[in-house]
Amino acid sequence: MPRYLKISASGLNSAEYPLFTSNLESMYLFAGATNESIEKLRRGDSDSRYDQVEVHVCDVKDWVRRKYRHLSKNTIDKILRRFSPDLAVEDTMKGRQFFAMMRLIVHVENGMPLKSELVFEQTMPSYTSIQTGDAQEQNTAYATIKDEDLHREHPRQKKVQLKKVDMNNRVTLARDNPLRCASCTRKDMQCKINPANIPVLVEWMRRDRLGWTPRPRFTSCLHCRSKGSSCRLPWMTSKKEFAESWKTEVVDSLERIEDNVDKILVKVDPEE
Repeated sequence: MPRYLKISASGLNSAEYPLFTSNLESMYLFAGATNESIEKLRRGDSDSRYDQVEVHVCDVKDWVRRKYRHLSKNTIDKILRRFSPDLAVEDTMKGRQFFAMMRLIVHVENGMPLKSELVFEQTMPSYTSIQTGDAQEQNTAYATIKDEDLHREHPRQKKVQLKKVDMNNRVTLARDNPLRCASCTRKDMQCKINPANIPVLVEWMRRDRLGWTPRPRFTSCLHCRSKGSSCRLPWMTSKKEFAESWKTEVVDSLERIEDNVDKILVKVDPEE
């Protein structure tokens, strides 16, 4: 015979009780309950007062999706189907069933597989559950935030004490500087630079980082051929320089050709 998935408030441990009851009040307020109903629920003495809370499953689903946004919608629907297989609009859920649903949510957050038997096993709410279970709701229209909640500090937040520094006191600033040289003393904060400690710059660092290096000038193809070296197209700095260099080379070549022609003519016609 299957067991009913219900948990009384007395079956909750000290870590589950404040989280589950505060979430129940928040969900009840989200479903449309008045502030008087919430106060009446808080003033009750017996655990039977939580059974008086009865809301529709569709309202519970909307509240869970708003509250636990880090859980997927598919996971939330699987949890709710343990209490309402069809998730029909007319289906309702009471307070004890809500506690059982919350315990399944906490088990899933802790990495446990989703099983109905986990409803009857107590758990320890994770840090995420505690944060989402606070009064700081996603929708501020249904939130009831206390004054001390506004000044609540994050448990992992570290307090940083700011130190007042006199900007006019340069010695104090130099002494407290963590990047100062280790050889500096309190009496004299000015370090003398030792040239031996300056690293020698590599040649490519000097050329590329410190300044501009002029590019090699143009050398013509004819000049390369005369020296017997390989002819490659050199790097040109401008079209004007290329035109002037090419013009000079062409004129020199024509003059040499004329001289060679004259010498040939002299050899052919020695009478002249």
